Amino acid sequence: MKFRRMSRRLSTTKDGRRISGYEVVAFDIPGAWGMLVSIVRSRGVFQKVPGNYDSEAKTIYNLCLTVEHPETRPLGEPKAGVNDADVMKYFTDYFYMPGLGSDLAHSYGDRLQTPFNQFDRAAELLKVEPWSRRAVMLIARVEDMGTEYPPCVREVNFFRPPPDYGALFTTVFMRSWDVYGASNPDMGSFQLAGEYVAKELGIPTGPLTVFATNAHIYRKQLEYLETAGKSDKPKTFGQMLAARRMSRRLFYER
Repeated sequence: MKFRRMSRRLSTTKDGRRISGYEVVAFDIPGAWGMLVSIVRSRGVFQKVPGNYDSEAKTIYNLCLTVEHPETRPLGEPKAGVNDADVMKYFTDYFYMPGLGSDLAHSYGDRLQTPFNQFDRAAELLKVEPWSRRAVMLIARVEDMGTEYPPCVREVNFFRPPPDYGALFTTVFMRSWDVYGASNPDMGSFQLAGEYVAKELGIPTGPLTVFATNAHIYRKQLEYLETAGKSDKPKTFGQMLAARRMSRRLFYER
């Protein structure tokens, strides 16, 4: 597992400061979570959280994450309070099953299942043409612009690389990513989505790549991380999710 700062200059502010991107390479999903937390804590800068919230988040921009073996179990990272059962429930409830959109702002099931099942459509496209560049599950909509809770995940792209087209690669594009609270179950869900499509094709999954414009850890999460070693045990994923529901922040602040 390793992370490295991208060498190329992406943009410059008026006072000459550089805003550089980061490339993170990890072996598996738990390792990726650890590296993301480390790089945001050590290299991030504080910025205000959008919306009417008196809150800040430590942030990095233009993140490119590659998980070389996302199929490796476990998918959950105990330090994140997440186990494989949590990942499966998260995938089922928020990514695959429709009907939760009115309750949870970050539930994508309605959009991925209506007007048709995009998982099955992606598999069909890659079955007919293994070289297809069109197996893209769309979550973002044009009417999201300017709304209070636009989805953080924008699209999930599947492809089968040549020459034998013998594996399914997954690439995800995100506008914003809650590294501490959501990246572990998110990455697990992206992998389970790939495994669903790959099973229909009869091939294994390959690497997982995630591009995130904004990746961050909230100040309260940073405070918890500073004292986590002194507490009896880490918060479970269920406890973190319940706390977010009560505060009405869910994951839409990402």
